[in-house]
Amino acid sequence: MDDRHWNGGVVALSSVAMSHPGETDDEEELGVPRAVREATTGLALAGLAAWPVVALLLGFVLMFATDSCFPGDPELICTPRGEKILMGVLIYGCLAAIVSGVAGMIAGPRWRALGLGLGYLINLACTVTAFAIADN
Repeated sequence: MDDRHWNGGVVALSSVAMSHPGETDDEEELGVPRAVREATTGLALAGLAAWPVVALLLGFVLMFATDSCFPGDPELICTPRGEKILMGVLIYGCLAAIVSGVAGMIAGPRWRALGLGLGYLINLACTVTAFAIADN
């Protein structure tokens, strides 16, 4: 018999309480207590959710790269199109990173790290791209 026991209409678990009835605890396999994993995952997701504020401020700061532009300058940042691309890369990249992180959370415990890691890589790539646009 498994560790679930019928107890007067209530299913009691003799091990750790699971967040979903079908979800198993991977503490033995991963070697990290469940509470530590959940706290770390929550902090990582909060970082992804807070990054759009930083990206918006960074976008405004990178707009100062247009101060050295003069009429007819062929560089991308010196055009209205380049400014829109710069802000769009940062903002839409943040949205894609949040979607990636949330999708990893929804997919289950084995995909959380992949979704959150991919979200941070998307943020990094978008930030590097914005700096490259502002530098040209």
